[in-house]
Amino acid sequence: MLNLLFVAGMLVFAISSIYFYVAGQKKGGLNAAFLVSFITLISYVLMWQGNLTVVTRAGQPIYWTRWLFYALSCTQLMVEIARLKGI
Repeated sequence: MLNLLFVAGMLVFAISSIYFYVAGQKKGGLNAAFLVSFITLISYVLMWQGNLTVVTRAGQPIYWTRWLFYALSCTQLMVEIARLKGI
């Protein structure tokens, strides 16, 4: 079931990455929406593969890449919001 969720997430973020890339070509400059979507796509790929995963004593996986990429994408979103607000 978890693999199905990862594959669904990869599909959603692959489609959104392509969309934001194409839509951002018209604007020029930094395409934050594409970067955030693409970073999340890479995160889902790594979680699906099981790379860089640590297993707890209880047998639960900890996906460190998810938290790392979450921090990167949230930072990028905040930069974009600040840019849009002129801060």
